[in-house]
Amino acid sequence: MTTLVTVLIAVGLAVAVLVWFALRWLRQARTGAIETGTRLLEGRDLVVQDTAANCFGLRSAGAGQIRGNGFLAATADEVVFVMWVPRRVVHVRRPLLVEADTTRSHLGKTVSRDLLRLRWINDDGDEEEAAFAVRNLPAWLDELA
Repeated sequence: MTTLVTVLIAVGLAVAVLVWFALRWLRQARTGAIETGTRLLEGRDLVVQDTAANCFGLRSAGAGQIRGNGFLAATADEVVFVMWVPRRVVHVRRPLLVEADTTRSHLGKTVSRDLLRLRWINDDGDEEEAAFAVRNLPAWLDELA
């Protein structure tokens, strides 16, 4: 075996191991977010949920923030989003939810499908907004709009 082949095999194995660890880490992050969200909503019926919703960011944090996958769930009185990585939690009290509609663009990020957009009054009394790519958009709109 030539030196080049040996190096290529070693690099291939190293990449495979790194990918395996990255996937395991993401799986643990996803599971942790689901457990956190479920614990936050404990004792209440989840009326709609998505374990891999993609958040396009909070308006108050500006356009520079990264998108992130997470657990999005709604009960009769609250909507909660728990991001996988970094672990962030967004609470929206349903009585303070101003609007639930759709958009294809949020904070300068545009996609070719409709996103769930939520507008609410935060704890400081300011209007906040976030957009999410969800699997069953009609169910979210039926519940929240």
